Amino acid sequence: MFPFLLTKLVDTLPLNDHTFPPGRRYYAVMAAVRVAVLRGLFFVFV
Repeated sequence: MFPFLLTKLVDTLPLNDHTFPPGRRYYAVMAAVRVAVLRGLFFVFV
């Protein structure tokens, strides 16, 4: 659910496809999701 909301949030930004190459936004979203997942796992195990 969170990655979906994050993707929707990024898609609604006005500078999405005008300032970034097509693949860069995808990698930024993936990196943010990966950090959130790793942080969640860290708190679950600790």
